[in-house]
Amino acid sequence: TLLVYGNNFGYQTEIQVFIGDSECTVESHTNQFIECTTPSGSGSLQDLFVVVGDLVSNRVSISYSAPEILMITPDHGTIEGNTIIEIHGHDFSTEGIVLFNSQMVEEDHIQYYSSHLIRIVTEQGQGGPYSIRVVVRDQISPMDHRCLFSYNTLVVESIQLDHGSILG
Repeated sequence: TLLVYGNNFGYQTEIQVFIGDSECTVESHTNQFIECTTPSGSGSLQDLFVVVGDLVSNRVSISYSAPEILMITPDHGTIEGNTIIEIHGHDFSTEGIVLFNSQMVEEDHIQYYSSHLIRIVTEQGQGGPYSIRVVVRDQISPMDHRCLFSYNTLVVESIQLDHGSILG
């Protein structure tokens, strides 16, 4: 719900509130107050304006919330790749991109994308930790320890010499 305060909105039933090109659903209003439901959207510094009949108000800026990652699972995977990472959060919109180690994840590596869940498939790799971030228009999810992925390390656990000796 969005509350818009101002003057001279009137009492007409034909009142509209826009954020960018999208119209809010007006729930109620008075001469100095409008309550409306915001349309889905993304980005910062969107123009908000009111239309009453043929009159258009001044424009003010409003920003949608930036995407935020709450958790990724798993936070590690095989060096061969093909690990499915679930990115849980909010405000991903449906038009964002995913960055893995500051590189854009290609569309064919995105299995699922919604406003609160994204599934990506890792490529072959090693090392880490690598950051995972979501970018929606001009906003990027904050860097956080919950957004790091590492490839499993190669480990030699033991050796066995069949016969002979090793001279260095």
